[in-house]
Amino acid sequence: MARCTMLLKETIDYYSLNKGHTYCIFLDATKAFDKVKYCKLFWCRIDRKIPSVILHLLYKLYTSHVTRVIWNGVQFRWFNHL
Repeated sequence: MARCTMLLKETIDYYSLNKGHTYCIFLDATKAFDKVKYCKLFWCRIDRKIPSVILHLLYKLYTSHVTRVIWNGVQFRWFNHL
């Protein structure tokens, strides 16, 4: 975890010094949704008229747990979080 924290800090520092923008998304779903039926969850979101782009983002967050880092044009390999 310390390595991730350091990478995040360096990224924020870099863009802050260069007057850029940094956007981060954090989702700690460990044990929070172990017993949730995802089909039911998404049908509830559809019933509430959540925009499809948000539904698609949520779907990908729950089903695609991989990350790729791109830094200064260098693309690193995809890796799983698990």
